[in-house]
Amino acid sequence: MKNSSLLHIHYLSLLAMLAFNPNAISQPSSLYINEFQASNISTLRNPLFFEYSDWLEIYNAGTAGVNIQGFFLSDDPDDPQKWEIPLDSTIHPDGYMLFWADDYNAGIHTNFKLSRSGEFLGLFDPDGNVVDSVSFGYQEDDISYGRLLNDLRTWVYFDEPTPGRANPEAYFEGRSENPLFSVTGGFYPGGQHISLYTDDPAVEIRYSLDGTVPDETDPLYDMPIIIDSTAALRVRSFT
Repeated sequence: MKNSSLLHIHYLSLLAMLAFNPNAISQPSSLYINEFQASNISTLRNPLFFEYSDWLEIYNAGTAGVNIQGFFLSDDPDDPQKWEIPLDSTIHPDGYMLFWADDYNAGIHTNFKLSRSGEFLGLFDPDGNVVDSVSFGYQEDDISYGRLLNDLRTWVYFDEPTPGRANPEAYFEGRSENPLFSVTGGFYPGGQHISLYTDDPAVEIRYSLDGTVPDETDPLYDMPIIIDSTAALRVRSFT
């Protein structure tokens, strides 16, 4: 029987409460694109189509509800009216509304997907004026990108995404350099000694052999890893 090692390079270095008056309507300036995930691999399953799809949420930071029926979401700044938000779309004060960016174009499912390699995402009013927008770079699997809980001007990464809820207090400010492997993933006739590399001396590499995402309690890489049976080697860098 052939032995194999599955190598998976992974990801990061490092992570408001108002009274509700249901009859009041606030200004759209209280609306924010608050959090999104452009590479949802296992975080949250789309309940209508049973898939792990891209998603985004809109947050109402105001003191009154906002009906965003007739507003638009778009991933193209030159096409601000790309997808119209449907009926009955009122966001309560300090509330969140979740949308699936899965290209199904039905209900709360938009007619576009998010690109994990990075792109534009915007919320527009019925006249096509921008309400809020963000341009983002490369996104990692099962990591969300969102606004800092107590500073909506600042965007950070979350390894525990919270679709439809307040963003967590724990966050990451950026991505560390991805480690390099001495061999590629695949099937091998015998055991392998696998070395991991990074040019950043401040980076700490931890790994797991069961395919789970490593955390700071997992083994610290300090010498070549011996793989002599089928395993899923997954690594994570920290600074």
